[in-house]
Amino acid sequence: MNPQRLMQKLSLMFLVMLSPTMTNALPSDSQAILEMRSGKVVFDQKNHYGVFSDHVELDQGSTHIRAFKVVTETNEKNQLIKAIVMGKEKELAHYWALIDENKSAIHAYADQIEYYPQTHLIKLLGHARIEQGTNSFSAPKITYNIETQKVLTEGVRNQRTVIVFHPESNQSLLKNMNMTLNPSNKSNLSDLKQDTSQ
Repeated sequence: MNPQRLMQKLSLMFLVMLSPTMTNALPSDSQAILEMRSGKVVFDQKNHYGVFSDHVELDQGSTHIRAFKVVTETNEKNQLIKAIVMGKEKELAHYWALIDENKSAIHAYADQIEYYPQTHLIKLLGHARIEQGTNSFSAPKITYNIETQKVLTEGVRNQRTVIVFHPESNQSLLKNMNMTLNPSNKSNLSDLKQDTSQ
């Protein structure tokens, strides 16, 4: 396969991964130029996976990813099944996007960020943190269903969910998401919990 054709396929794969539906980013992002930089690329079309490593940088409009490594898995129709964005040691994987031109960008950090487009799930695993302006919440694990806009956080041992919310702020992270934190009423989140079993 010639290098230009390969880069077109890689760009298409990342375009799918960075789709505005991932975090409701600005609609104009899907029409913006995608730029990808990494030290090494391994792309196996026959086995439907790609590995992008050595400080990966992806930019498309207001949507950005910084990571040490990104692994993608596609199906036989080249549709993205899973994308795993990984940090390295003390450098967390970082995803950020502007969802409203009148608000601050939403930033997501974690040791590992997993995206499952077919089930509309984003998982932040290890040192998970989401910020918008001065508002934030963090937990060892955060799962977000894009379609239902529900969030489930899970603590590990003595690590708990921490929410920092500034009521005087017009840019509320809590208004953008329908949050449910470690609910005692499990029936409300049965769908989300079922989805998180991926």
